Amino acid sequence: MGEWRTTDRTAPSVAEGALVGERALAELLALGGRALPLLRRWTASDPACGVARLTLATCDSLGDAALKEQLVVAHRDAQTAGEREASLVYGVFLFSHRQYRLTADHLAAHFVRWPADEVAGLMLGAFHACGDPVYRAYGDALVEEQTASAGPDNWAWVSWLAAIRAEQGRIQEAYELAGQALALNPRSGVAIHALAHTEHERGTGHDAVVLLDSWLTSDPQAVQSRHLNRHADGRPPLVFHHRDIRDRIISQIRALTQPADPVGSLPEHLVYRDILTALPTLDARITLALTDPGFPGTEEARRSRWLLHHPAVCVITHEELAGPGRGGTIHARAQALTRLLTAISHPDPAAVPTAPPPAAPGAEDLAIGTGRALFTPAHERLLDRHHSH
Repeated sequence: MGEWRTTDRTAPSVAEGALVGERALAELLALGGRALPLLRRWTASDPACGVARLTLATCDSLGDAALKEQLVVAHRDAQTAGEREASLVYGVFLFSHRQYRLTADHLAAHFVRWPADEVAGLMLGAFHACGDPVYRAYGDALVEEQTASAGPDNWAWVSWLAAIRAEQGRIQEAYELAGQALALNPRSGVAIHALAHTEHERGTGHDAVVLLDSWLTSDPQAVQSRHLNRHADGRPPLVFHHRDIRDRIISQIRALTQPADPVGSLPEHLVYRDILTALPTLDARITLALTDPGFPGTEEARRSRWLLHHPAVCVITHEELAGPGRGGTIHARAQALTRLLTAISHPDPAAVPTAPPPAAPGAEDLAIGTGRALFTPAHERLLDRHHSH
């Protein structure tokens, strides 16, 4: 159990395996649809290669038991293969177990010893997955630093920098970097995704559709094919339910100051439950929520702000959905639901419920305008200072 077998009648030689390994990594870096069979062939040719084994293990949808077995074998083999391979295997081990903060710390040290290591670059998502703005900013700076170290002809690093610039809203830079990466490797999935987002921002929808159609035709099994198909079709790939930040903060404060059971078991929720209940007034609790970047929901709200402006996103506001009884109107709710059904390609967009469902326990937290009523002028100034950019 946990072993892979090649479907070929003859496994490649070790020399051929090295070439297959290069092709497998290139395909993996490009997020290509041919990566998995190449990784299987690479592992079959060199079973003692910890990087090959562990990379395949994390890509092959193994169950927990099989994945654990492969992690143990890969770590054992890496000990005799050299320090770089051992470091990579340890990084993949942390990343596959969603230990993103530890992964990020490990990568920072790894890149000091092995600058611009492309295999390590496959784990860069750990910096954003931490959910910590400090780690996110450090990861973005690290990509810029490693791209400079790799040089302008390294399509993988140029692709990653293009993706970072697109996320930062630096559209022209992202557009140029994506074009540079695609000129070096037209199959770079990271670069084509960054380019798709920049084309949307630039308003060149038709050109983006033509480009994506051509790219997808040549590799329909690419990792991002479903997402990119949505870009190419011009259909919103995402629906974003937006709520006024004041109402969201009041709702979160109320949720965290309930008795223990409704609060749940998330560590950060339990921590902030204790902090909030120790504060004597609602005024003090709102001030904390506005000024503490670690307050639950703050980082997620900041990171999702781009969804309000992205042309491929269908934005539905809570104010529209609320309906009568929660501060909204039937007309606004019907219009919002019609947009939602159209966005998800519902066969009958006119099939909109005429009224919201009856109120359930706790429904008062769904009412709109509560935050505006409870926020003081001092809170509004804090909101403008900490959450308006």
